[in-house]
Amino acid sequence: MIGLSTPASWAILALASFAQTDRRVLARDLAASLGAPLPYLSQVLHRLSVAGLVDAKRGQGGGFTLAVPAENLTVATVVDMIEGTDWLSGCLLGSAECSDARACPTHAFWKAERGRIRKALQRLTIRTVADFEIGQGRGFMFPTTVAPPRKDRRRPVRGSDHAK
Repeated sequence: MIGLSTPASWAILALASFAQTDRRVLARDLAASLGAPLPYLSQVLHRLSVAGLVDAKRGQGGGFTLAVPAENLTVATVVDMIEGTDWLSGCLLGSAECSDARACPTHAFWKAERGRIRKALQRLTIRTVADFEIGQGRGFMFPTTVAPPRKDRRRPVRGSDHAK
């Protein structure tokens, strides 16, 4: 079956999720929203961070946000970053030696379709994906409350001013 890999799909949906909010999103909340295993999704988020597509912050108030405007980020850019730029280059029938010089029966068709697919993904932005998901009633749901800060659990030292 022709389609994007799971990591590429999660990357696109993660970026579209970030485009739907102006606050940082925790990886665990995103994983729950997407139905993705957290360790696997964390690897995808790390790759997006290294590529400069998301901003990652650790600790209190941490999480992920978009590092680039969603309307300026194309699906083609994301897929190329996850899969490499030659992800569409293989033979449709799986032949190892398919080329213009040694074509398979679907070579001319697939060569033309690869070009159309690439152009379509270069026009499709993360903003468009986010808006589509919202329009379909599949907007991403994140917790609306922020966990309260932890209380200081340190015990006062006897004989110090802190114990009074």
